[in-house]
This record gives sequence, C-alpha cells and structure tokens, in this order.
Amino acid sequence: MTDLPNKEIQTEENTVSLSPSSEKEDASSEDVIVLERYHHQEEHKHIKSVSASGKIKYRKKKHHKRKHSGKPKSKHFRLKKFFIGLLIFFLIAVIALFTAYQITRYLGRKELLGANKNASIQTIDNAESEENGQVVYYKGEKYIYNEDLISIVFMGVDQSELGADVAGKAGQADAIYIFTYDTRTDKCCLIPVSRETMTDVRLYSVSGAEMELEKMQLCLAYAYGNGKETSCENTLASLSRIFYNIPFHNYISLNWDSIIPLNDEIGGVRLRALEDIRTDTSSIIKGNYITLMGDDAWTYVKYRDTSKLKSNENRLSRQKQYINHYISKLIPMAKKDFTIIGDLTNIANQYMYSNITTNKLIYIVSEILPTVYSSKDFDFVTIKGSIKKGENYAEFYPDETSLYEAILKVFYNKQTNE
Repeated sequence: MTDLPNKEIQTEENTVSLSPSSEKEDASSEDVIVLERYHHQEEHKHIKSVSASGKIKYRKKKHHKRKHSGKPKSKHFRLKKFFIGLLIFFLIAVIALFTAYQITRYLGRKELLGANKNASIQTIDNAESEENGQVVYYKGEKYIYNEDLISIVFMGVDQSELGADVAGKAGQADAIYIFTYDTRTDKCCLIPVSRETMTDVRLYSVSGAEMELEKMQLCLAYAYGNGKETSCENTLASLSRIFYNIPFHNYISLNWDSIIPLNDEIGGVRLRALEDIRTDTSSIIKGNYITLMGDDAWTYVKYRDTSKLKSNENRLSRQKQYINHYISKLIPMAKKDFTIIGDLTNIANQYMYSNITTNKLIYIVSEILPTVYSSKDFDFVTIKGSIKKGENYAEFYPDETSLYEAILKVFYNKQTNE
C-alpha cells in the first residue's frame, strides 16, 4: 500500500503536521480544533500542546472553571447582601406606611368637612342673608360661611355607664363644649355652652318613638335617647337649634368617671383654686395653689352647689381654667412623646361613646399638634346671657346679639374690602 502524503493545517502561529491516521478521525475534528482555537484564542493561545501522534491538545475551558469554581462566598459578601435586602424591605415598608397615612388623612378630612356642604342656616332679625344663610350681611359687613371648619361637640355625661334601655333614663349632658378647628388658618376655638340653656328638645316615648318638641334645658336632650348614638344626636340637634341651625355632626361623650384617669395620666394639673370646695373626699381652698390628682380633680371639675342659682356658671369658669392648664401641659408632652395621645385615647375609650373614626382622629391630631403649643393658641368664646329661676331649676337665656356675633366670629369668614 502506498503511503499517504502528510497533510498540513495552517494556523496563525505555526504549521502542525497530521499523520495519515489522523485523517480517519471524524470529519468534524478539524472544525472542533478550529472552533476551539477561536473560542480560546485569548485565554489559551499560550497553553496548547501537540501529542505524540501530532494531534493538537488544548486545556479546555480553564477560564470557565475559574469563573464558576463554586467556592463559597465570603462572610462579608453575605452580610452585605443581607443588609441591602433589609434596607430595600425597610424602604418599601416606610413608603407603604406613608401612603397609608396620607390616605387616612385624606379620608379623615373628607369625612369631617363633607357634612358642611349645603348647610341651611338661619339669621338674626337684623341681618340679611343669601344662599341659605351661607352669605350674611350684618352691620355693614359681609360674612361667608366657612366650609373648611371642623367642629366637634364634647359632652360630659353624669352617668357611670353610658347606655339606657328606656328613653328619659340615659342621664344628662352635664357639660357641653363646641370645639372648632379652621383647616385653612389653624385657628382653634372652644365654646362652653351652659347645660341650662333653654331650647327646643325632641321628646321620645318610652318605646323610643319620636314625639313633639318641648322647651327645656339643653342637658335634658341627652336623656331622651339610648345613652349613646340617639342621645348624642338629639343633643346635637337641640344645640343646632340654639346656634341658628349651624350643623353639628361630630361628637364625643364621656362619663364623669373618666376625669380621674385622664387627669392622673399626665401627672395632674396645677392651678390656683377659684373657689372653696369641700366634700367628703376633697377640701379645696380658694386662692391656694394645688396640683389636682384623683378625687380632687374630679371634684374641681364636676362639683356644683345646686342650691345656688349661679352654681353652674361658677363651674363653667373652673372647667375653663382646668382645660386651659390641661392643654398647656399636654401639648408639650405630646410633642416630646406622641404616644401619650394613644395612651389617653385608650383610657378614654373605656368611658366614651363617639362617632370620631380613626381616619378623623388621625387627621385632627396630625393637623393640630404641629401648630398648637399651649392653651394660648385656643380662643375661648363666651356667650353672654341671663340666668333665671325656673319652675324647678335654673334657666339660661343667651343674649341673641352675643350669640349671633359669636356664630359669625367662629363659623364665618369676614370679607375685607380689597
């Protein structure tokens, strides 16, 4: 047999001879060698070798083995990866909470202000009005009803437990305050309303059926209800009749037993006593400074001598003083540690009935707390009037001019000439 001539393969660097037997290899061998060379020309051009038979050998895919060697990551790398993941989770949580907070605020504002729309308000005889009383002309001035105003009615109820099965047995709204907050100007007002104010009250039968209106003390409106929702709504309706049909929709009713825990939670209230008060549990001397704690706080805020015609008027003065000092102490505490608001809310919930939702509460607190620093930021509005001895009890009749001008001051915006 004639020997086959040697074949040659030309490469970039040299010529490699193949033996005749090599030609019997699969036809793709040459392609494999060429492809391998191109694939590895950077990584392997200095590490090829030739076998005894003349076949080119490469150390294949060394760089891949180094790159994917499977060696365990360092502890530093794992910690870094963990903290990056933790940071991402934290950022997502913060964004979610902030979004939920903003949605809650929006809903709270909408719930609080929505009830002001389309109010139909009456006016005093010497005033003119347009648009259902929302525009008023009084003593040469123009006033526009403030739809950006939040109002909440606070009621102190003389019952240890809220609730009643029979209409007329729910207790009385012994203390009534209207709180307002202007969402545009951040102005806060507090209007004490005498429990003895005479007004039309809706009566209800023993079974709860609605009956006629009857003139009586405002405090009795609460009694004609279930001690909760219907009592509060009946009180607000009677209050609205006093205030020329100004709408009131938000309320908080607290029984008097709440005074002690709410007072003691902030460490008591220090003030100078406005009058002598002596009971079985307290002895408070007029003119003395005292830090009210426990029973002393309850006595100072609630006590009145029913044998005196102006006893409730004196009590309103003490309550106004107490509220001033309480607010002035609470606000700095809340600015330093906001959890005090949550603690007080948890206490109040045990003695309270209210239609203030979580949305409303969050909006109110988040709006007021940054702008109010003490009771000096609250405007206490007093309604003048006269007290008369009725058939059985004292009766308070508001001075109509004082009352209406208070309404214009609090619930309307006076228009200035530009």
